[in-house]
Amino acid sequence: MPFDFGEASVNELDMVSASCTVNKGDLPIDVAWTKNGGRVYTNDGVVVTKTSQRMSVLSIESVRARHAGNFSCVATNNAGVTTHWAVLAVNG
Repeated sequence: MPFDFGEASVNELDMVSASCTVNKGDLPIDVAWTKNGGRVYTNDGVVVTKTSQRMSVLSIESVRARHAGNFSCVATNNAGVTTHWAVLAVNG
């Protein structure tokens, strides 16, 4: 399912989150987040939470300029890979 961070830039210190949901496909499915091509883990104010076998949430409690970038949700299973991305723009 597509996600976005909204049409407008996010202000520093605001909170932002995005949900990545995979509605179809055989289990097991690996749902991962990337930023500018590198895998994102929980650190530096970013929290990645796997809420189910088909869903992951990325949240940033207090957005900073360094968090800006191209975020992707990458879902992988034995049949293949699918990716959706959105840009997080930050007013800093």
